[in-house]
Amino acid sequence: MKRWLQGLFASCCFITVAHAASSSLYFDTEFSGGQAPAGSAPWLVATFVDQAAPNAVRLTLDAAGFTGNENVLSTYFNLDPLLNSAQLSFTYAALSTGPAAAKITTGADCCKADGDGEYDIRFTFPSGGGFDAAETVVYDIVYSGLGTLSALSFNFLSAPAGGNGPFLAAAHIQNTGIGGGGSGWIAPVSVVPEPGTWMLMLLALGIIALRRRKN
Repeated sequence: MKRWLQGLFASCCFITVAHAASSSLYFDTEFSGGQAPAGSAPWLVATFVDQAAPNAVRLTLDAAGFTGNENVLSTYFNLDPLLNSAQLSFTYAALSTGPAAAKITTGADCCKADGDGEYDIRFTFPSGGGFDAAETVVYDIVYSGLGTLSALSFNFLSAPAGGNGPFLAAAHIQNTGIGGGGSGWIAPVSVVPEPGTWMLMLLALGIIALRRRKN
């Protein structure tokens, strides 16, 4: 499945006008049997947008669906297996309203989400209420290795290592439930490209179909 997605997105990126892609992940499912946030899903949204500079993507994490003292402890993302996550650099953007991550960990399948699989990138936020309800955290991500980074480079499934998933991303949340003593793990059930990206994907599929017809 992971390789199928890789092929689809690689075909799309091949014909993409530079820096045009964007996609959003909507964290709307609690998968660990823990306590989901009290508000309406999606509780957390992660949006990747291509930037003007080559191999640069802006990530915006929006916790608009949280209420009270609910907060994000950590978020997990995957990377195109053809790219090297060790060659990513992360810059906290001043327009953020939430705190910078206390630590960012990268590595192929480096980080396991409880009850799910292994991910390539983990943002760890201050414990006890750092990244709270209605806050946003923004990072500019730059890739210095071989290959091309785009917003679609993060649309890959976690490596199997648990009874749930695989998912495109995951997040560990705290202070949920009555009294704020609960916690849980949330994930998006699917990736939602922005309208412009959908058009590019459809164009890519059309070109593939035409090539097959000519052959």
